[in-house]
Amino acid sequence: MKTTSDYQLKPVRVVILKQSLDGQPFWPIPDPLPPTIDAYCEFSLESPIKYYVFRLPGRHNITRGDLLINAPSMIGDSHWVYCSWCYLIEYVSVDNTSHVVVAKQISCYDVVKLPDRIYLTNDDFIKLHKPNPIDNLDAFIASLTIRETFNPHPRFAILKQLSDSPPFWPIPNPLFLKECAHLVWKSMYYHLFCLLGQHNISRHDLLIDRKLYYYLVKQVSVRETSCFVFAEPVDVVELHDKIYLEKDFIQLHKPKPIDDLAEFVASLTIGDVFADQWPPEHKHANIYIFRDEDVILYVGSSTNVYNRVRAHIGIKMRNSGNFKLYVLIKNNLPDSRSWNIDLYRVKSTNVGDLVRGEMKIIQRLCPIINVHGNPCPMPLSTRYKYKWLDE
Repeated sequence: MKTTSDYQLKPVRVVILKQSLDGQPFWPIPDPLPPTIDAYCEFSLESPIKYYVFRLPGRHNITRGDLLINAPSMIGDSHWVYCSWCYLIEYVSVDNTSHVVVAKQISCYDVVKLPDRIYLTNDDFIKLHKPNPIDNLDAFIASLTIRETFNPHPRFAILKQLSDSPPFWPIPNPLFLKECAHLVWKSMYYHLFCLLGQHNISRHDLLIDRKLYYYLVKQVSVRETSCFVFAEPVDVVELHDKIYLEKDFIQLHKPKPIDDLAEFVASLTIGDVFADQWPPEHKHANIYIFRDEDVILYVGSSTNVYNRVRAHIGIKMRNSGNFKLYVLIKNNLPDSRSWNIDLYRVKSTNVGDLVRGEMKIIQRLCPIINVHGNPCPMPLSTRYKYKWLDE
């Protein structure tokens, strides 16, 4: 409904793009562009997928499946992928003087913006161009009609695996000089970089930028004055002298069974604890283990597991819980709600036996957070948010 403040809002300048008439899965960008329209945003829904309600004064040829793009003057500029937004129209309501449009916001990760067309990344472009990996990297680069100017550039250190192919990259001391790279194209899962000059870089090398983001090289195309690197962002575990892919590290360091040390009682998730949905067997437990699949986060013991676990995740008696575990869980919500809490029982009720049993389990599992009695804590993967490590 209209309100008195409708037209006090700053309008978004948009153009309407229609999908190609021959049924191809992209929106062609005509030259010259259609007229720019003032779209007044009346409402936005804050959710993982953002929906907007726009009012477009006047009559327009607009239907479901059309695309609204703002900052149309940026088209053709090397930075326009970051300087404009796309809105995919889901619903249109027409009255005598305007259109009301419900549209889904499409982020720069979900579209590929070429100078003459726009693709949806997941649904269309990846299927058409097969970048998993790209069959012909040179043809793919040519299809992007790359210009001499590129998007803002990171600086990369390039790491190589040893000749005997162990599942890690050694970190030299000092670290190699970082090479300047330009981001040419990216999707949700892949990045294409251009490194000026000649470089000794090949498939399976690892790129590290100054923000400690990691990219695994999938393909390389070498030119006279540059090389193009097609890479996949990866999660890693970084030790002081080497870097593992997280999946390789977990495979090598899978936790050993503890059946000989304690009796399994039950398992629940952190989400179950928040909902206060405990298995009835929990009353028999005195050991608890926080884990995310095969990643062991924390091992603890208590004669009252119910209160102790609740304290760890910040319910009521938070000060009596482990602060680092609490912050790790909080920083990784909502994903951390699916992490498991396994409950075990050391048969002896003697407090000394309980503590000794806990120490033996810590020594065997090497959890991330436990310090006391932990000979070699497992490093935390880069995929976790962990601000407490910098404090």
